[in-house]
Amino acid sequence: MGGQAERAAIQLNPADYRTETGVKNFLEELDHLFASDKSNSYFHDLDSFMSYRREETEGIEDYLREFHTRYNRLKSHRGNKDIFEDGALAYFLLMHSNLSDNQKTMIRTAVSPS
Repeated sequence: MGGQAERAAIQLNPADYRTETGVKNFLEELDHLFASDKSNSYFHDLDSFMSYRREETEGIEDYLREFHTRYNRLKSHRGNKDIFEDGALAYFLLMHSNLSDNQKTMIRTAVSPS
């Protein structure tokens, strides 16, 4: 153990570790200390998802896999609940795909709204 977690542990009386409330207090202190890390992690994952664009050299299958990996990482912050509606997610997928305008138009024409 090190860093903030160690400092939180040092602040507790060793006798408190043996009680249920001591452990509970320690866990609450850790939650408090690392709450900002959770928030920062969410914003980092949101930024990672929103800024992801397919490189010209990246295959579509690899792009789809990475897109869904980043989205699932973002969803994990909300208990795997969807962040965006399907239409918005489809929009991000298409707009970040680095396809030509003509290809995007063909896809939009072929896909019916749900």
